[in-house]
Amino acid sequence: VCLPSPVPGDYTIWVIGAGVRRNTVSGSAIALQDYALALGQAPAEGMVENTDGRLIKMVDGSKFSLNNLPVTNLVNNNIAPADVSHLFPGAEVYRTPYRVYLVARLWRAKGVKALKTAEGTVFTEINPSTRLGGYSLPSDAGGIMLNNRSVAPGDLPPGVEISAVVNPVDQKIRQVYAAYSDRVGIVLALRNEAGQREIILVGNGGSYRLTGDAVCSFEDTYSGVETADMPFGTGALDELEEALPGMPVRLHLAPSSGEVQYLAVKRWVALGTVRETVASSGEIRMENGTSIQIIPGAPVKKDREISDFNVIKPGDHVTAVLLPDTGKAIGLVAYSSVLYGKIIDFTKKDRELYLLDNNGCYHSFFLTPDAVIYRWGVRTPDDAIAAGRLVRVTTDPAGKEVWRLDIGENFYDKSTFTEYNESEGIITTGGGREYRSSGLTRYYKNGYQVLPEDLFPGEQVELEYATAPSPTGSVLVSVNAHSTVSPPLLFASAIPLQGCLAVTGRTGANTVVYIWGQGGFKQTIIPDESGRFNYFLKQDNKEAYNLTIVAVDRRTGGVSGKKIDLPDSGGSSGIGVVQKVVSGVLEQVTSDQSPATKVSSLSNVPLTRVETTVALARLLNWPEASEWSLLFTDIEDIPIPFRPAVAEARARGIIKGYPDGSFLPMSNLTRAAAAVVLANVLQDAGIAIKKSSELTYADAGNIPAWAAKAVAETTAFGLFRGRTDGAFAPDDPVTAGEMIILLERLLDACRSLIQ
Repeated sequence: VCLPSPVPGDYTIWVIGAGVRRNTVSGSAIALQDYALALGQAPAEGMVENTDGRLIKMVDGSKFSLNNLPVTNLVNNNIAPADVSHLFPGAEVYRTPYRVYLVARLWRAKGVKALKTAEGTVFTEINPSTRLGGYSLPSDAGGIMLNNRSVAPGDLPPGVEISAVVNPVDQKIRQVYAAYSDRVGIVLALRNEAGQREIILVGNGGSYRLTGDAVCSFEDTYSGVETADMPFGTGALDELEEALPGMPVRLHLAPSSGEVQYLAVKRWVALGTVRETVASSGEIRMENGTSIQIIPGAPVKKDREISDFNVIKPGDHVTAVLLPDTGKAIGLVAYSSVLYGKIIDFTKKDRELYLLDNNGCYHSFFLTPDAVIYRWGVRTPDDAIAAGRLVRVTTDPAGKEVWRLDIGENFYDKSTFTEYNESEGIITTGGGREYRSSGLTRYYKNGYQVLPEDLFPGEQVELEYATAPSPTGSVLVSVNAHSTVSPPLLFASAIPLQGCLAVTGRTGANTVVYIWGQGGFKQTIIPDESGRFNYFLKQDNKEAYNLTIVAVDRRTGGVSGKKIDLPDSGGSSGIGVVQKVVSGVLEQVTSDQSPATKVSSLSNVPLTRVETTVALARLLNWPEASEWSLLFTDIEDIPIPFRPAVAEARARGIIKGYPDGSFLPMSNLTRAAAAVVLANVLQDAGIAIKKSSELTYADAGNIPAWAAKAVAETTAFGLFRGRTDGAFAPDDPVTAGEMIILLERLLDACRSLIQ
């Protein structure tokens, strides 16, 4: 069976024994045979590097003559003469003892573009209706011939006519010849008579017929563009007319026919995000600092609808065609929903596209059947959608459907950081290679998000970037730096208050602190001389519920970070939050010890030392995992789920343990010990408390000396109050109900300090 020109796909081959004459299966009463099916061909010996008459030189350096054996030369599945004009470098060689087979394909195509990908250069037809997928150029192929001169693949203009040899084994092309004739002019008219299209240029520019598969594309010059858009190109202007009379064009003619195979409309373009509009002057001011003024009567579209200037709003993504002499817009397209990010997955069956945007938020969209998809500036089917690819997504205003998808090409590199030029937004790495930063670039150090100025020379960096036309060059997607210096100390708490969150903590001297949240939230804080910092943020939106606190030592570049995942309180605050926390701890302890038992009342349940510590950790949103060692001698008595909270509290100086090194986790917390713990909590949070040594309780003489100062200060602060008989009762256990009241008073005091 011979398949002379197989198409890609799955094949099933059935072999049926029609006449088995001799039995070869032991024990069978009828004639049966075992047999095997061998699929394949004569082993390939290698690839032709070049020829000298009938002498073949192989890529591996070996040589042989075609004079010694019969030769079958297959070109495009047809037998061709084995002469000089039909022997091609890149052909595959198969040799048997009786015959030599040479196999090659020739690829000829018009309107071809060379694309730079992470795997190398790919040649493909620009017109999607004629595109077969394209061919890769091997890394050792060297230059290509363009109009009889050698050029690098990156210097090949789009829209050329290509002829090349395709190797049937690796499906890569060699001996690439490209050709075109160039015409530049101004469009006078476009004609279409009986299906034959013709373009006429002004003056003596001439008239030219367009091939049936001719491609119209754009050569855009940008007068104002955001760096983040450069890897994706112009985008939305497909909605405006492609080639209008009066527009400058470049024509590429096929040498074989003299017809136009590629037509490039030259445009001056501005694109980016709207910062504000000025109705009096018809001016649109962009986030990138440029301004666009629309000519009266110029076409304006927003979200696929014919519109006008008045519908353009801050945050819209706009693309405008400009007059080169005045810079005024003669056409503008706007969208209210444009996102940037990476594809997580795409399911063709239900056409669901899953995206992780550049702010770390997840989205799912429906990819409409008429969605426009571009990759490398070339229209492409949805086969190009793959997980991990960088994309710009244009959706309907509700953010449900994808209208346009621009796919960028991700590249990766590892190097050593050299410097950051803040004025130009350029990162330089070892060897002098430069990368341009955009507003979407994310910088990380040891896994924590930082700013580019926090990178230090000599740090190892992993870079992800996309390519863009000159002079933009390589546009950074992310930079991951690795620091080996000691990290600065960092403690952080997040205190839930009515309508806001108090973020407080301490770190080392000469550090800068960042608070990062979802949705692009960022706050920079400079701690005071002691390393303390405070910040209050409103909990109006969900980004307030997931924070990362990062500290960077400005002298050494060392970095520390704490992640704080805040539970949604459901609108409760104060005693509601506290009761939820304390009851949650008790229920966890009860379920671990007696799964069938539930906490019915908190009023009289004594709190143990470990339960109090865990309740504080959860109320103040300390990190769930602690980096600190737990050094108490009775560590085995501390329940495993509670050990991180105890380690964190000990590192913060909130609990200290007993002189023998024990913690006694399951012992009840006394009122005297509670006063010491709460005084330490106030100090850890950076809350100034009134110094006081006055004890007015009836049993002041019974208060231990180690707790007297803490009792006086927490009393003056308003946390503790005496019993009905005026006593403090230092040795009484603190019940869960009492701790709820104490912590609620603590939150009230914090709230009043903010006000």
